[in-house]
Amino acid sequence: MQTGDKISFGNYQWRVLELLEDRALIITEYIIERRPYHNIYKETTWADCAVRAYLNGEFHDRFSVEEQSRMIPVLNRNPDNEWYGCEGGADTRDTIFFIKYGGSSVPVFW
Repeated sequence: MQTGDKISFGNYQWRVLELLEDRALIITEYIIERRPYHNIYKETTWADCAVRAYLNGEFHDRFSVEEQSRMIPVLNRNPDNEWYGCEGGADTRDTIFFIKYGGSSVPVFW
């Protein structure tokens, strides 16, 4: 496997963004489904938002037990947003998460 390769994992196609020793950071190039960041319109941090609960719960559970065993949780640091003055919230440990890329967020996991 090399950076830039397309791989199948679960029922999805992914692109390898980065390789680090025995791990790969992968990202889907397709919209999996449309969901709001949170189910109530209010200030919400990543730690408490509905989409994080979905990604690391119901969506995560779509993968087989063997596939889930290959997902490595990472510590996501959630600093305050300097541009908008929003609270970043607590750091989180996630297997599936959004990354910032050119101003938009996209789901990935290690």
